[in-house]
Amino acid sequence: GETHFPHLNISVWPRAGDALAWANVGLDGEPNPRSLHEGKPPLDSEKIAVNVWVASEPLSAARGALDRAVRT
Repeated sequence: GETHFPHLNISVWPRAGDALAWANVGLDGEPNPRSLHEGKPPLDSEKIAVNVWVASEPLSAARGALDRAVRT
């Protein structure tokens, strides 16, 4: 199943061994709406997804820190 980016009107089809990566925030740290995506179900095989979070500065697990890091 492809990864579809509705705001960009593109879909990326997977190939064995490939990885797809993108920044979900702009240089200002604000969410990039163009990164909105959906994973379509595979047609005839298994799909494995891995989320990797990369930060420009250390993230503390102190009270309230995760509230600033996660936006829903």
